[in-house]
Amino acid sequence: MRNGRCPKCASQRIHVSNVRLPLQGWTFFNVIPITASFWWGSSTASVQHYICVTCGYVEQYVTDADKLLEIGAHWPQVTPSET
Repeated sequence: MRNGRCPKCASQRIHVSNVRLPLQGWTFFNVIPITASFWWGSSTASVQHYICVTCGYVEQYVTDADKLLEIGAHWPQVTPSET
């Protein structure tokens, strides 16, 4: 989708979110939680949304490479399937 073409319907009618932090009002929905702790605080990552306005398909991307490393350290990895 970042190349401007929908992988589901091949439309070029792709739009991208441009709302960023801070966490105020509805901009909260442009972040994902990485960690949450009452004692040590929490960590979040900004997410950019790509939306095909033809078919409704959505992709999301974390925008900070350091946050990708943090997610890798805290979230469980999905085991690849054989199918």
